[in-house]
Amino acid sequence: MKKLNLIVAVLPLATLLALTSSTRCFAAPMSKEVPIIASNKGVMKAQTPGVQFEKCQLNLRRLVIASMMFAQEHDERFAFAQANFVLRLRPYVPFVGKDARMFYDPKSGRVFGMNARMANLHLAKISNAAQTVLFYTGSKGKLDFNYDERANVAFADGHVKAVTRAEAAKLRWNP
Repeated sequence: MKKLNLIVAVLPLATLLALTSSTRCFAAPMSKEVPIIASNKGVMKAQTPGVQFEKCQLNLRRLVIASMMFAQEHDERFAFAQANFVLRLRPYVPFVGKDARMFYDPKSGRVFGMNARMANLHLAKISNAAQTVLFYTGSKGKLDFNYDERANVAFADGHVKAVTRAEAAKLRWNP
């Protein structure tokens, strides 16, 4: 097995541009300092907090789409729970096949939380889907505010939103 050596650094823009002209690096940065990872495999830009935030929201959107597809084939109900939703929804993951990374928050590395009150619930029994939480960053009903003091929440109608602590207090958990 070949050992991979990694160096993580924050470099000034001029140094990074000089470095990238002679090595394999993909995007020119917009800020003055950019975190990069250099290894014996080349140089690459590290995931910034903004990228992780966007990826988290994309994963939640895909998860909601998969949930809706699943419900359509299972008598219009969310026939899954926190304990098994990854296994039950995996065949319905759009565009990425069976990629399990979309079930995880890219920042914390933990599986997204699911509103336990939505388990095995018929879609017609959700009185206000646009305000009812389905999936979220966190676990056991507690949100993780790890994106600039915001948490990402996917609602039962399919939209995803970043909420502050004040907005989180007004979220609807009971369908």
